[in-house]
Amino acid sequence: MEKPSYSLNRNFDPFVVFDLETTGVGRADKITEIGAVRMECGEITATFSSLVNPGRPIPYEVQRLTGITNAMVADAPTVEELLPSFLDFVGECPLVAHNAPFDAGFLLRECEKLGLHVDVPFVDTLRLARRVFPGLPSYKLVYLTDYFCISQSSAHRAWCDAEATGKLYRMMRES
Repeated sequence: MEKPSYSLNRNFDPFVVFDLETTGVGRADKITEIGAVRMECGEITATFSSLVNPGRPIPYEVQRLTGITNAMVADAPTVEELLPSFLDFVGECPLVAHNAPFDAGFLLRECEKLGLHVDVPFVDTLRLARRVFPGLPSYKLVYLTDYFCISQSSAHRAWCDAEATGKLYRMMRES
């Protein structure tokens, strides 16, 4: 698997902000939700959101954290069914994520299994926030959204985290 290129560039336009929810944090864990927003000129112009059937039970702790239950993903598409349409949504846009190495790692591992190629830069808003706003007590997305009064309807749901990350990235671009 190719290592993704990470950029601290703040001037990409358009770009896609994405977030994944997973069954855990290990390399053997699976994606349970993909959420993304396409942003152009600072505004959300399109959204992508789907639960993903991970093909295995979701641990109780993860269900409590994300609110995603085994029943919710039972009839959802598999990652193999969903990734081609997600990559079509992304197109050639750079991908932005909070803690991008985590999300990019899952995305790229699944793409590699399917023989799909992702050749776009990744932007990590976690690294960028540390650079743009040094000295904050935390750089977790939930802290940053609260600190900067960025509305977030449901933390730890992929589509909500992607939207909040997009708003955070837009704010950092303007800083």
